[in-house]
Amino acid sequence: MSMVQFGWLLALGTPFAVAVWIARSHWRAPKGHKVPGYPMSEPAGADAEGDRFESDTIELETAVRAAAEALSRAARPDWVRIDFAVNKGMMVYVNPSALRTALRETMLTAIRATPGGHVLVTAQVLGSQLHMRVTDDGPNTDLRCRKALARGAEALIALQGGSVAVDTRTGQRSTVTLRLPLPPKHAAKTIGWPRFILATRTPETAS
Repeated sequence: MSMVQFGWLLALGTPFAVAVWIARSHWRAPKGHKVPGYPMSEPAGADAEGDRFESDTIELETAVRAAAEALSRAARPDWVRIDFAVNKGMMVYVNPSALRTALRETMLTAIRATPGGHVLVTAQVLGSQLHMRVTDDGPNTDLRCRKALARGAEALIALQGGSVAVDTRTGQRSTVTLRLPLPPKHAAKTIGWPRFILATRTPETAS
């Protein structure tokens, strides 16, 4: 195996390995179900269906803002602008660590794919899910490659009862959609796209 092949294997495999490690650290088997590598005893407070992750009600705008601020330093050398249009009060029901890791990995992939370009995060409520979209206008729009890079986030979101979708338009843009569960009381009718509330982090303004 050449060094180039080894480098690609390491790059593609690392996000998935991180996701598996986090999953093993938090996941609990359903009551009465034996999973190799996990204890048979049921932790106190777990429900009848098992507690795969400790979920909590999270305000998405706060999480996205924190991710944008954390990644502003990574975006600065390549002059990538990060914008987000997420209404305050949009809530999701996920494990905070899983959401933070999946969101930052997805945004970091978008930043690396669009030097001198633009990354936009938007959110829309559809039924019992919130669809958060991370879109970049970079030239790296190979669908197969982008799906491989999204596997780590996909593994984490799947453990939350959600899913991940990747869409590319050659030479135009790539979009990764994280479909996240809503808190039970928020899972209601479809709500349209929010009025844009942009918070921009650019190489000039990032602290």
